[in-house]
Amino acid sequence: MRDFSCSSPVSASEEIDKAIIDSREKFLTRALSVTVSSMTTHTDNDVSEAEMDAPMKGWPAAIYKLAEQFGMDADSFKRHFVRELYSVGLDELAKEVRLSV
Repeated sequence: MRDFSCSSPVSASEEIDKAIIDSREKFLTRALSVTVSSMTTHTDNDVSEAEMDAPMKGWPAAIYKLAEQFGMDADSFKRHFVRELYSVGLDELAKEVRLSV
């Protein structure tokens, strides 16, 4: 996973255009949705859970970290991820993620 710690997050004193915030939120939400849809694609193709776990679980963590660096609440993205998991029938994984929210 890529290390995002070298870039400095936007400080609270800096003003950010509302359109930029909305764009970031939409992008990160879509990225989580695509991650879940990729999980279901792998599940349909009889890929073992262990094979899909490592790469698929890395994306949400990167997205949460980006959200925090953008000054956004990562919990809202975690909740979205849980809803997406439940919507495609990955209930066990959703329960695990839900505990971290």
